[in-house]
Amino acid sequence: MKRKVIQLARKTHVVSLPCKWFREQGLKKGDEVEVIEEGRSLIINNSSSIKKCVTKISIDVSNLTVSLLFIYVNAAYKKGADEIELLFSNNQAKDPKRNRVVKTMDIISLITDRLIGMEIVRQSKNSCLIKEVSSVNEEEFELILNRIFVTLETMSQDSIDAYVKKDNETLENICQYMEININKLTNFCLRILNKFSKQDSNSIYLIAFLLEDIGDQYTKISNELSKIKENKKLVDFLKESELLLRLSHKFFSKSDKKYFVEFHKRKLDLKKSINESKLSSEYNQVLNSICIILDSLMEINDSKCILNLDPKEEAC
Repeated sequence: MKRKVIQLARKTHVVSLPCKWFREQGLKKGDEVEVIEEGRSLIINNSSSIKKCVTKISIDVSNLTVSLLFIYVNAAYKKGADEIELLFSNNQAKDPKRNRVVKTMDIISLITDRLIGMEIVRQSKNSCLIKEVSSVNEEEFELILNRIFVTLETMSQDSIDAYVKKDNETLENICQYMEININKLTNFCLRILNKFSKQDSNSIYLIAFLLEDIGDQYTKISNELSKIKENKKLVDFLKESELLLRLSHKFFSKSDKKYFVEFHKRKLDLKKSINESKLSSEYNQVLNSICIILDSLMEINDSKCILNLDPKEEAC
């Protein structure tokens, strides 16, 4: 059916609801309805009659190693499951990386601690249930992404300061804890994306993935800085890469292309300086990570450009 658009005041436009549908839903003046944007379509739901569907994923994690346990549970979490049921035939899991065997529930508990909004609510000898205990708010998405940028900036600054001060303890803490925090936040962002199917989700998904990878690179940098002697030129490269990270954050949050223009010029200059630096091979790992970070930031800015562009349809 077709409806005419009625203009009220200068910026408000109204479309009437079909009378039959209005009566069937038992609506009355002053009631709220939920309006969902889906591209060129609008979906109107009677919010008072909407029942929240609980999504549950069951996984048999018997004989999985510790690493695979992390992968499977994180995958279910990022998928947007409200409940994750884990089934296991034994209570031990192998950890080949550390050449040990650990209790399955100890690992599941560790994983759950890193899942924002989830808790273990039931466990038995051969199963446990992880459940969402605080609802996901779609409006949190932008705030979380900005928090990831800020955490990365802090990670970069702290690693530079610790390197100059020869503070290996701080560098070790960055490797152990900061990366975990970045992963928690990016996984939460991906969970929101999958639960709400946001518009332009492909570009946003890529941004979240790249931010997590940048966190991994800063962890590698911190690990290497604890092993190598101080080099002023390397410190300058690290400081410039941090400035480029901050420019990308400004471009992401403010959408002003002057930040992207400056980023692009400084990125090219930094890459040229790195290629011409002729630093000894002991610095190669750090230089390689810096270059990966620069490329990831470039892809983030490119994805932000896609999000900023707003095509307007013309009459055929």
